[in-house]
Amino acid sequence: SPALRLTERLQLAIESRRLSHLREAIAYGKEHGAPMIEIFKAERVLAEEQEFCEAVQADIDAILEECPIEFANGKETLCKQDRTAVHRIARLLGTLPEDMSFTVHVHHNCSPAHVKGMTCSADNRSLTGNRARNLKSALCSASERTNIIAQGWGCQHPEVGLKKCVRIMPTELEC
Repeated sequence: SPALRLTERLQLAIESRRLSHLREAIAYGKEHGAPMIEIFKAERVLAEEQEFCEAVQADIDAILEECPIEFANGKETLCKQDRTAVHRIARLLGTLPEDMSFTVHVHHNCSPAHVKGMTCSADNRSLTGNRARNLKSALCSASERTNIIAQGWGCQHPEVGLKKCVRIMPTELEC
């Protein structure tokens, strides 16, 4: 029956514990008349998973606040002092579910010329991409995780813009 298929879809989303799967299944279930009890179950799991991911993010942010990753000036390589943050974050990642994936974003602040309307240098985008891959490699080596995505943004991220920073987040929270 259609109600049974909708219930099964919601149950699969609950088992996956993925925010995106849960959101899709809840919306689909509401739109197609799934039993409300199943929708409520999925919404409860969604809230729990969202809270868990946000707590992980807060822990990572606290480490990066205390030990920012800054890279050598104009270089792709991590500085000696960056290793402390890498090892602390790797220890944290090692305590989390194995199927949880993470995204590394590296952002760069551009020259004043870019602020005045000129385009971002391809060198900056390439530099941040290489930095992100190097940070990913360091985290994978230190934590034995392989489910880390790396992305360098230059100064092109729609929310971060011209701020130089490193962000590491659960992929489910990626914006």
